[in-house]
Amino acid sequence: MTSEDGSAAARESRARRARWRPLVALLVLAGGAVAEAAQDSPPASPFIDRNACPFESGCNFHADWVAESPLTAYATEGRPTRVEFRIATGEHFAALRADMYVTRPGIVVVVAPLDPNCEPPDCWEPGFRAGELVYVLSYRGDGRYLISHRGRLREVDAFWAAPSSHRARLRRAPEMFWWVLVRNQSGRLGWLRLKNTAEVGIAFDERIRLP
Repeated sequence: MTSEDGSAAARESRARRARWRPLVALLVLAGGAVAEAAQDSPPASPFIDRNACPFESGCNFHADWVAESPLTAYATEGRPTRVEFRIATGEHFAALRADMYVTRPGIVVVVAPLDPNCEPPDCWEPGFRAGELVYVLSYRGDGRYLISHRGRLREVDAFWAAPSSHRARLRRAPEMFWWVLVRNQSGRLGWLRLKNTAEVGIAFDERIRLP
């Protein structure tokens, strides 16, 4: 092989490598996007927040609750199929414990980045990047939510709901059901299924007076 032939072969080899570089870069970027998407996947549904109380003043479990509208108690938690008993308006009963079922996580889109080095009260919760999705889970009371962010659960203020904040927007509100284990005056146990009707915070169509 002459030196001229060797130079031609080297040029061809460099040309082949140059042709492959864009494809390799594209595959690397695609792999990163897949990894990021997998990392930001929502939790499995239903997500269950055990021993949940969504009220700022507390729930006073084991105390005397009063029905201010008719209530239905089901036999099995999470399954509104078989009715165990009904509670009439004005009837007293005891609530023993409760779990929050998130049947569809809410979605918040981060519009503007939040400085990860900034700490409240100087800014909202740190660590969110523009373009990220935040999955909103159960309401914890006092304006706080349990969320899933980059595959990690954390409790934060509802920064997307602040009237003066343009950092994030709510694409979809979470769908939540509060399942409350109750005991009626006859001693029978059943589960109330209370659907949250508020876009931010907590509200139920059923009316109950807590002590």
